[in-house]
Amino acid sequence: WDGQNRNYIYHIPTGADSSKSMPLVFALHGGGGDAEKMVLLTHGGFNTLADRDGFIVIYPTALDGKWNDGRDPAFSSSDDVGFIAELINQFSQDYNIDTSRIYVAGISNGSHMTMRLARDLSDKFAAAAAICYAMSEKEAALQVASEPVSFLVMTGTQDPLVPWQGGETVDPEGERMLGPILSV
Repeated sequence: WDGQNRNYIYHIPTGADSSKSMPLVFALHGGGGDAEKMVLLTHGGFNTLADRDGFIVIYPTALDGKWNDGRDPAFSSSDDVGFIAELINQFSQDYNIDTSRIYVAGISNGSHMTMRLARDLSDKFAAAAAICYAMSEKEAALQVASEPVSFLVMTGTQDPLVPWQGGETVDPEGERMLGPILSV
């Protein structure tokens, strides 16, 4: 995509019936992660749920493990929104996707990317979930989504990377300031 080799893995539910439309779920890894690490982080839980509830799950990998969530072009300038939109188009062509039931969930850097996708592709996503997330000051200043998107945020009061009260965030190694966030 966009001149770059992009990777993803996906899971088709066991016993999928191609005559029935299926929801599509994206699971976005955190900074420094990749698709395989996201499957491991969730202990294969999305795949288990996909088999039980009949949806396709896609685990895309960010270039260099960094999603371009819109906070800092020096962090990542890849066209991740375009990449995800293309995956939606491709899977909608290749499988019987219920386009009214497309979802995204992400953790950490993936949660900020989830917010960006909900905002930039609000016509594509029915709902989104952000884990280990608080809105950055930069995100708060951006235009809101053109369509409503149901949104779930899960975060904790003791998260050392995403301070509940707001303020500066740092990467896990404490090396890079990722910009101020708002209080949860």
